[in-house]
Amino acid sequence: MSTISTGTRRDPWRVGAVVGLVTLLPVTVLAWIHVLSTDTFARCLTYGETCNPAADTWLPVAWWAFWGGAVTGVVAVALPRRVRAAAVVRPVLVTAQAALQVLVFAAVVLSA
Repeated sequence: MSTISTGTRRDPWRVGAVVGLVTLLPVTVLAWIHVLSTDTFARCLTYGETCNPAADTWLPVAWWAFWGGAVTGVVAVALPRRVRAAAVVRPVLVTAQAALQVLVFAAVVLSA
């Protein structure tokens, strides 16, 4: 039994960045579905009552965290393997991307 090796191996941090990029939009949509399905938010949209005053703070946080997570993910995926700093920078970028994705979900939910 022989195995054929192509000589390239997958970087788990790059795979993590791709997973983060693929799940960023669905996580954000699920957070918005949760928010839009609450009675409090429905009353806010319909009648302007019981609106969360913190929404003016949390929605910009969600916006910037979404785009920050997208940018860090793209940079982590696009960073060439031959760059020496990639082995150090890519784990930091993927960790930041995951933290920003959690922040997006939390900020959207807290805005309701």
